[in-house]
Amino acid sequence: LLNQAFIAGMTSGIKEPYPFEGNVDLKDINLEPLLKLAKAVDKADLRLTGNLNVKGSALKPLGSKAEGSFQNINLNFDNKYKWVNDSPIKFSFTDQKFNLNTLKMVSESGKISVNADIDLSKIQEPKDIEKQLSDIDISVSAVIDELDLSAISDMMSLPEPVNGKFNCDMKLGGNLRSPLAEFQLNADNMTYKQIELDSMSGVVLYKDGLLELKNFVLNAFNGETKVIAALPIDFDIMNPPKLDDILEKSAHVSVNASNLGLEFIPSLVSDITSSGGNIDNINLEIDGKIKDPNIEG
Repeated sequence: LLNQAFIAGMTSGIKEPYPFEGNVDLKDINLEPLLKLAKAVDKADLRLTGNLNVKGSALKPLGSKAEGSFQNINLNFDNKYKWVNDSPIKFSFTDQKFNLNTLKMVSESGKISVNADIDLSKIQEPKDIEKQLSDIDISVSAVIDELDLSAISDMMSLPEPVNGKFNCDMKLGGNLRSPLAEFQLNADNMTYKQIELDSMSGVVLYKDGLLELKNFVLNAFNGETKVIAALPIDFDIMNPPKLDDILEKSAHVSVNASNLGLEFIPSLVSDITSSGGNIDNINLEIDGKIKDPNIEG
């Protein structure tokens, strides 16, 4: 299949409930042709070595049991950025629950680790499965460590690269109809064009229909800027909100900045060759609909 060799075996019963057992072994399988067919990534080469064992019945596929592992994952972007797993990755499906046990990928551009549990036990088979997908419970945690933003800019073919190191601690929960999310972000020594940002940190929360930005602090231009924000939004993964509806929502944003140097202005406005001075304080309160906000300060 696609010039690859898959080693597989299966046994199956011919009477109800049609029990079956199967296994698949992958030996350095190159998934680049599949990525191109799916138009996922143009310049990626993904190779896998692993195995999968499945046991169940054809009449109750969600009651099946499966377990497997990937011994080797090699992901190569444009022959420049190589990501590999630093230990075997185990996954399983039993009692209608999927578990991914610590996917760890490392490269010279950073580290990424992911754990995931997905609970499908509320799905009743076989009818109306699509209508029940919103009841899938999820629990995902991920850590991004020292991710090189210049490498990401290159992989995304951005016209102007972003430089710096990015870190993120992410947690997802709830279900597809009413998800919960928390992102703890920080980045250091960022540059874009000629703009230099010393550091950035903050927390993004989504819970009970409210998206919040908390404790956001930006250190740049020899000063400090603090931002808090809140936006009510009903985010259903199965039925995402439309942009026009989001723009009708009322939001609140508070901005407080101090001791901002003005030397950065020429990097934003090409007609200005030099600038100087300092802004002692900026205090802004922004309320109202996103498409027509009220600004005071």
